[in-house]
Amino acid sequence: MNTLSAAESEAILTLCLMASFAEGEKHDTERQQLKKITDSLAHEEVDVTALYRQVLLNRPDVATVASRLLTPGARQLAYEMAVCVCDADAVCNTAELQFLHQLRTALALPTTSTQPADDEAAALASTPVASPAPAQAEETDAMILRYAIVGGALELLPQTMATLAIVPMQTKMVYRIGAARGVELD
Repeated sequence: MNTLSAAESEAILTLCLMASFAEGEKHDTERQQLKKITDSLAHEEVDVTALYRQVLLNRPDVATVASRLLTPGARQLAYEMAVCVCDADAVCNTAELQFLHQLRTALALPTTSTQPADDEAAALASTPVASPAPAQAEETDAMILRYAIVGGALELLPQTMATLAIVPMQTKMVYRIGAARGVELD
């Protein structure tokens, strides 16, 4: 799978929006992650404003939206992008974990294929960004190594999918390094 159809992009964006509303709160980091995903997935035929309105007002059924994703690659991408949104503000809370479980079931993805993404996202989200000066360099190096390993693994995906996953991940890494050094990035 090299490219996503407009229908697949719309379904993935809808699921990502639903993930952002899973906990009932909106965080700036989730908004930023959604914007990155939207910028990378949106087709000219996809009306993002209408999708936002539909998710906010109509609360679509997860299984119905997931059924529009026909290929295993599109289903896996949808799940991983939803994980990125849920973990953007911190480690997933109970409501977000319930949403991801419901999504995994609706996408018919085995736990073995989603567990690595869940584990890595939780590890990245829980990595402390501020620490005492002597240990700070070691922790930053360890965090960069984890991001590099995940990035290398994502490179095994088809090019379009790899780019969609790697760019937001690298942006988050840069943000975290900046925050660890006391620099506010926007």
